[in-house]
Amino acid sequence: MRGGAIVAVVPEAPDGAADGAERRFEDDLEAMPPRTALNTAVGTRCETVADYRDSYLSARRGLDLLRLLGRPGGVFSFRVSSLESMLLQSTRPEVIVKFISRYVEPLERYDRAHTSDLGRTLEVYFESGGVLEEAARRLHVHVSTLRYRLKRAAALLEVDFKDSAAALDVQVALKAARVLTVHRG
Repeated sequence: MRGGAIVAVVPEAPDGAADGAERRFEDDLEAMPPRTALNTAVGTRCETVADYRDSYLSARRGLDLLRLLGRPGGVFSFRVSSLESMLLQSTRPEVIVKFISRYVEPLERYDRAHTSDLGRTLEVYFESGGVLEEAARRLHVHVSTLRYRLKRAAALLEVDFKDSAAALDVQVALKAARVLTVHRG
């Protein structure tokens, strides 16, 4: 135990399942008497003694992220390959949160204030490869309605979705926000 954190070194699950250690650790924590919500971050896999430092630092970044997001009892694992784990291993978590917030928070505020779903509209649009007809079909709206929503979202976020770099930023931010929400535990 160091600085309010507990570091646990656990062996891989016999079946090699990517989430085996996380599940066993969560089960052990649930069996303990409830005192306080604990965040859990699992570092990268260690093959050699030299790997332990990087694994520890990765887990600390995961804990920092959960703290910054205000998610007590959250779980974040670097053993699952994802955009978020790659980003967190390469930079500071507060930078990631700021990046996500830049695109997601304006959409969420607008959606709450106007009882709309611009965030979901953009997710479906990107999942449809930017094909208007496909996205409109999935959203059960007319193509002109979808065009209006995309225009509104572009104005709100001050981006041009025809600019592939800007569109990618918004897509990554939306995906990261959705995936990080899953990591609440």
